[in-house]
Amino acid sequence: MVQVGDLVMARVIRMDPGHSAYLLWADSIGRYAILPHQYADRQYKVRDSLMGAVYKVGDEFPMLSQRSMHYFRRIAELVLAPVLADDHVHIKRVATSRAASFVKVAVDTYRSGEDVIAACKPLLYEFRTYTSRTIALVKYHSELESYIREALAPAPSRSVRRVDVYREEHQARVIVEPGTIAQFLGRKGMNAAVASKLTGYGLVLVDEGDLGKGGGAESRRRGMAH
Repeated sequence: MVQVGDLVMARVIRMDPGHSAYLLWADSIGRYAILPHQYADRQYKVRDSLMGAVYKVGDEFPMLSQRSMHYFRRIAELVLAPVLADDHVHIKRVATSRAASFVKVAVDTYRSGEDVIAACKPLLYEFRTYTSRTIALVKYHSELESYIREALAPAPSRSVRRVDVYREEHQARVIVEPGTIAQFLGRKGMNAAVASKLTGYGLVLVDEGDLGKGGGAESRRRGMAH
């Protein structure tokens, strides 16, 4: 039985202009499926092979997506399989945004002293087979303040002055070195927005130089809802 989140191998049978979708034959489940153009990572031609995650189990055909969190999680599991197989590396969380050109993947290891990012990095090139988005690995920490610092990469963690966590509100205030807030926000605020989704906390970025300036601080303070 096909379930939402299943990773499916398929090939394009025809363009379906009436539904703005590709009609597929999904070999792995032995039935037809559709991939709406809005959920496709790239343009395909008839007979092209692809992968997609089941986004919706429709009345007629399962609907696939190459932009859902299920899809990015499944391809991360596929690509990182060599280091996941012996159970020392684990995928903790995956996050992106519709407007983002990248996906953040938080990974962890139970082996003391192991550099989990270095262990996964040689496999990153494989992601290009399945998505045009850049994959950014993030080191997971059980200590929330450290995890938030890591999640905001590639902004330099050394420029984070302090992280104030408000657990009941699921919010965190991140005070950064003067003049660096643009690096933490990223283009159109996407770096902070995706970091917020990755951590599950709304992140408020504050330029250290604006602390204590009252109303002036609001011009440099940016909140990201998770």
